Amino acid sequence: MSATDRRNRGRAFTLIELVAVIVLVAILAASVGGPILSSLGSIRTRHAAARLAGDLAYLQRIALNTRRRTWAVIDVAGNRVRYYVEDAANPGKANRQPLVHEATGSSDAVQFGAGEFRGAALSSCSIAGTGELEFDSFGAPYDGNETALVADGTIAFNSGVMLTIRAVSGLVEVSG
Repeated sequence: MSATDRRNRGRAFTLIELVAVIVLVAILAASVGGPILSSLGSIRTRHAAARLAGDLAYLQRIALNTRRRTWAVIDVAGNRVRYYVEDAANPGKANRQPLVHEATGSSDAVQFGAGEFRGAALSSCSIAGTGELEFDSFGAPYDGNETALVADGTIAFNSGVMLTIRAVSGLVEVSG
């Protein structure tokens, strides 16, 4: 073996050194990445709550601007929310139509627990004991029985995030 071969051989890493470095990097990644990944679920839940609050404010604006009633049907068991608007030709709840959301171009339900809302789940809804919120043509909030709200309504998500729909004004607030 020549002197050059011995010098090059001495510069290489041994298998034990490589394994030690990999173990140290894994320990650092677990200690730093763990807390970040654990908070990701609560971030997604807050994002889902903010989206729902924005959609409810949008429903109220549609009701005010078009003078047609709008509805949000909150399905806790299905973990989704559907939006509807009154049919101008056939007024009334029985003839309501799915609302096409201008931002998404879709009339599909907003599905929580999947996609951008993965980890977010509806845990309860109480709009005067119903799972439905209506805005009349003046933007006033009503429950699923078409009775004006006299007490605040709530929609709760996992991780303690809560939406409160204020009686009379329909203002939606997010907390948690």
